[in-house]
Amino acid sequence: MRTPANIVVPVLVLTGALAACSSSSSSGGSVTGSVDSTSFSAASTIAVVTAADTETDCNMGPDGGQEKCTSSSSGQAVIVILTNRAAATCAAAVAAETSHDNLSFANMDSLEIFVANDKGNLAPGAYTVIDETSKQPSNATSGAAANFSTSNSACKSGNPVESTGGTVTLTQISATSVQGTYSIEFGSHGSFSGSFDVPVCDLPDGGSFVTVGDAGAATCTP
Repeated sequence: MRTPANIVVPVLVLTGALAACSSSSSSGGSVTGSVDSTSFSAASTIAVVTAADTETDCNMGPDGGQEKCTSSSSGQAVIVILTNRAAATCAAAVAAETSHDNLSFANMDSLEIFVANDKGNLAPGAYTVIDETSKQPSNATSGAAANFSTSNSACKSGNPVESTGGTVTLTQISATSVQGTYSIEFGSHGSFSGSFDVPVCDLPDGGSFVTVGDAGAATCTP
């Protein structure tokens, strides 16, 4: 299974975070637990369905002419992002993708959950969370992972905390919505559990390029 660091996903760049304690909201998701003594209520939830693995092969043209590239995709991945910022919505991600801008939020907690199947479409069922700290099991073709990060008042984010175990259960996955539950461990840092019921965010590029976690140069949104 391609881990979150390798999954190429649709366009949402949220500098910020993941954290959690007990709470629920009308955002389409709930979060219970804490990581590094941080907890949050889910004020926004975004879901993206995309290819699990996208490869690009490039070859020089005849006689050293212009390089030609072809891309191919396989498998299927779902990314669910729960944050404490109500403004971190699908509409905001679509606007950022359209204008090629980055989104950067201050004081943001963000839990990012990934489920992928390298060999085909995802089906309803329970997916084991891999240990992101050791990349085990390394030979899995399907599974789940998560990370958690936070940003300060200046939109500066720290290193994300990576999942070490747990389960993500998809109860429904379609072109229009994703539903499920999760129980994710982050080693000695803590754990999160909860649920999500989210419409799929239809990004302009069809979900072929999304980066979550490094907003680069972006205006800091208080």
